[in-house]
Amino acid sequence: MACPFPALAGRWAGMAIFGLTVLSLNSAGLRPVSAQSTGEIQSALGQLEFRQIGPANMGGRVSAIVGIPGDPSTYWVGGADGGVWKTTNGGVTFAGQWQNEEAYSVGSLTVAPSDRNVIWLGSGEADPRNSVSYGLGVWRSTDGGDSWTHLGLERTERIKRIVVDPRDPRVYRVGQRRPRPQERHVAGADPRAPRPRGVPRGNARD
Repeated sequence: MACPFPALAGRWAGMAIFGLTVLSLNSAGLRPVSAQSTGEIQSALGQLEFRQIGPANMGGRVSAIVGIPGDPSTYWVGGADGGVWKTTNGGVTFAGQWQNEEAYSVGSLTVAPSDRNVIWLGSGEADPRNSVSYGLGVWRSTDGGDSWTHLGLERTERIKRIVVDPRDPRVYRVGQRRPRPQERHVAGADPRAPRPRGVPRGNARD
């Protein structure tokens, strides 16, 4: 007698085959494999140790790279998730710098054109996203990054660019990612004192 529902015939056949297979396995003495116990898992994983293999999550972002013209082996790398790293051998090895400050996110790095030992750092990643971190202003190093001095501007939050006067490594301009004009500063001056604002006429593109 033909099945009144041909489309179901295949399903019934599959179910019958599955049932016979289960019966055969049970009759052979086979049982499903049980999950590992907590003790077995701890024993297997207890000897493993974490090791750094590089930035592998959304926090591992490079936000600034700056080098010395004419010296391809020396440059500094700033991380959006913290710290400055300097290499003097073209990236074979890196030494950590700016590691223990109140802020940790780097937004900008600049080498003074007139003095390669003067490094300017603007804190706070300037490309906001879901894991962005605010900064606490500007730092300066006069020994190639071995030590740093905080110069203020704590309320800038995110600094995108620092431009240093090519004639004077103490004079710099800060570009911050906030609705405020650029500000011109002189290192060592009172950060609370009024400063001339705006881009100087004649070199707005420099």
